[in-house]
Amino acid sequence: MQSYDWPGNVRELQNAIERAVITARFGLLRIEIGEVAKSPAKETVKVKALASDATAIVTEDEMKRRERLNIAAALRQSRGRIHGAAGAAALLGMKPTTLTARMKKMGLQKRS
Repeated sequence: MQSYDWPGNVRELQNAIERAVITARFGLLRIEIGEVAKSPAKETVKVKALASDATAIVTEDEMKRRERLNIAAALRQSRGRIHGAAGAAALLGMKPTTLTARMKKMGLQKRS
């Protein structure tokens, strides 16, 4: 992460960390940064989960809120692009049609 130029400056770093935290599973942060040979560089960082986080129950409303934040972060990082390798759908690991449907349901615009 230190060797990356961070052309988007602090906002790009914040978005990368925010997305990694939201999508973290089993105490692993997967941070995708920059474009190396047309594909994002991926770095996995193991973090120790807090005991309270490991057993915390997340409500349906909280899950929806997190998903909305995650989609908004992906849209910011992709600069509103949905399709293609650098699009938000690819960042989220879903089909563009699925992302478009969820955006419509959540009332999100391309430039969120």
